Amino acid sequence: MKYVVILGDGMADYPVDAFDGKTILEVADKPTIDYMAQHGEMGMVKTVQDGMKPGSDVANLSVMGYDTKKCYSGRSPLEAASIGVPLKDNDVTFRCNLVTLSDEENYEDKTMLDYSAGEITTEEAAELIKAVAKELDTDMIKFYPGISYRHLTVWEGGSTNVELTPPHDSSDKKITDHLPKGDGADTLLEMMKKSEKILREHPVNKKRVAEGKNPATSIWVWGEGTKPQLDNFEEKFGLKGSVISAVDLIKGIAKCAGMNSIDVEGATGNCDTNWEGKAQAALDAILNGSDFVYVHMEAPDEMGHQGAPEKKKFAVETIDKKVVKFIKDELEKRGIGRKYFSSVHLPTGSCRVTLKNGTPSYELASNVAYDYIPYIEPEEEYDALYFGTLAQRRDISRNTVSELLRRNYREVLLDVNVRKPYLTREILKKSIEKATIVKISREEASYLLPYTSPEHYCETMLAHFPRLHQVILTLDKDGAYVCDRQQGGFLSPKPCSKALSTVGAGDSFCAAYLFHILSGHSIPTALEAATVLSDYVVTQLGAVPPLPDELRCRILKG
Repeated sequence: MKYVVILGDGMADYPVDAFDGKTILEVADKPTIDYMAQHGEMGMVKTVQDGMKPGSDVANLSVMGYDTKKCYSGRSPLEAASIGVPLKDNDVTFRCNLVTLSDEENYEDKTMLDYSAGEITTEEAAELIKAVAKELDTDMIKFYPGISYRHLTVWEGGSTNVELTPPHDSSDKKITDHLPKGDGADTLLEMMKKSEKILREHPVNKKRVAEGKNPATSIWVWGEGTKPQLDNFEEKFGLKGSVISAVDLIKGIAKCAGMNSIDVEGATGNCDTNWEGKAQAALDAILNGSDFVYVHMEAPDEMGHQGAPEKKKFAVETIDKKVVKFIKDELEKRGIGRKYFSSVHLPTGSCRVTLKNGTPSYELASNVAYDYIPYIEPEEEYDALYFGTLAQRRDISRNTVSELLRRNYREVLLDVNVRKPYLTREILKKSIEKATIVKISREEASYLLPYTSPEHYCETMLAHFPRLHQVILTLDKDGAYVCDRQQGGFLSPKPCSKALSTVGAGDSFCAAYLFHILSGHSIPTALEAATVLSDYVVTQLGAVPPLPDELRCRILKG
């Protein structure tokens, strides 16, 4: 068994006013995640054990299968492991953030303006931490640069009996009640105060201010801990594990657990991260020997800390589109997970049709079978492909259609159904470009091109799309008009039955027409058979009514 865990850190949230009291996950467009939630196995887990402080450190360890009450020794030691800082048994480590504080003269009166110092770059931060280390390093206390605003302080013989507050929990608040308390608090607070004087006039900060960016005006220590002791992941679970993350905390967990920590160029832990690179790295890992791949996405958590709901929504949607969908689709193409996804039972598509003054309106059910069609490599060659636009309203089925269109067919018939908001002109044009025959109704024709007459419209379609050799324009009670690139135009007999339901009429028309074209019959013969069959179907309830034997023989014989 192989496992890919895609963890969207901080995706869950409380209802927010920006989205009318809904959560980010309620409003985000995430079709692949929704599909897997609706049709996979669901459960509820408690990732923070009773008595443990909630945080990414404890939660991620729990998700990976570790008992945090037995193995957890603090957040910063895990980050120390990531950046390669060796720890002695009596070392106490602290997370050391670069933050932006307000400019009150008294340090205790300042406000936490930005816990990330404007998402300061790693290169800028390295210069600042180097300046802090030059002034504040002692025989017992050392500073180490990390990534962006996240850095490390190690205190030999320090105390863990201290109360420290994460800087993101102090956002937009006076820091008075959030300063260090307990054993060693005076030493830590003194370092924080001294760092402000060191950083205030540093050239890096002057440049950032000139560019309109938040300067890093102070260090902020938190996340105390001691040397970690994690069981080897492979020995514990019998699985070869890999981790993909831009965050030192998660990389540190991987290294302490003996897992492979995969670095991805451009991975930042923010919305500007290399989404595609992380997804590809996960795919490569699971296909090349890893049994368990842990893909950690930090961006939703960062946007939550920043109080940026729209950016958090963007992060969730991007994870769905560029990470979850990509990995799922690529694994299915290779037959991994095919058995599960192809066996999922989904409701059949349904449509409520309302007639007003003879004009139908359509209310389509969502989350139905044709929305989630997985691609399975055909085991044999086929003469034709018949596909529609409605089957492309979800990325999953649209991808399957795209894959099927890569194969060679004698005919490719596209049935156009303009059902807003499920169809865009871009999707429609791309579909027509792959088709040899297009069927479109007179009412829907103007969605694509200006409509004047059947003859002119069909000729214009053929001129615009060189791959097409036939256009079928359905004309309701007037029948249908077919324009062939070589043979010209043909008008079908007019239907004579009174319609009880139009559901299934288009599919039956196309089935009969395509059958006769593939059988080598003439266009008029195909048109007549298609008209007769659809004319019968509209008199019946249901999309696929049983056919009388006489009618069946008539259709098949043409």
